[in-house]
Formats: sequence, C-alpha cells, structure tokens
Amino acid sequence: MTLFLLGICIAILFLAGIVVDFWRVIAERRTLASMADAAASAGANGVDQSSLRTGGVVLAPDLVRRLALDELAAQAQVGEITQSDVTVGAQQVRVRLQGHVRFSLLGVLLGGGQFVVTVSATAEPRRSP
Repeated sequence: MTLFLLGICIAILFLAGIVVDFWRVIAERRTLASMADAAASAGANGVDQSSLRTGGVVLAPDLVRRLALDELAAQAQVGEITQSDVTVGAQQVRVRLQGHVRFSLLGVLLGGGQFVVTVSATAEPRRSP
C-alpha cells in the first residue's frame, strides 16, 4: 500500500509540474504576443511623410525599426525576449519575438530543460477614408 501511495504521489507531482509549466508557457506566449502586436502597431506609424503628400502610403524603414524597437524597449520588463526581429516592407512591418520558459517543477523531475516560445505580428498603415 505504501508503494502504491508513493507512486500516486509521484504521478500527481508530475502532472502538477506539467500543468504549472504549460500555464507559464501560455502566459509567456500571451505576453510576447501583446508586445509584438504593440511593436508592429507602433512601427506601422512610421510612414514616409513625402509619400503622404503624393497620395501614397509607404513606410520609412529606419523610422519603422526605431519606433518598433523603442516600443519593445519600453516593455522590456514585461516579458523575457531572447531574440527579436523587425522586418520592414514597403507596405507592412513584421515583428517576430522569441522567448524561453525554463521548466520549474518539471525541471526537478526531468533534470532541467526549457520551452521556446515564438510569436510574430504584422501591421500595415491604412489611410482613413
């Protein structure tokens, strides 16, 4: 009976570790997605002023990168970003973020490890009618 209860306790501990770690991954993904969305939206505001005068909407790559990276820097304490990439096209900006979540309770049982979380967001400027 003692061995059976010990086995059940270890199984419950393992399941609790899975639940806790997956919940942390979901929370980190949500945080990184929010940061990527905010950075892409901020970057989409980097419209080339001369293109607006001629009736077009074209992004200024340097301004877009600066706005997106400034937004990410402003939120640096919110999530753990291990890699970031801002890609600028003529009509859209794409922000890709990557973070790592180390195993907590599962790390004790499995001897370490981590999850890799990757998110991306795309935004484009639109002219109001």
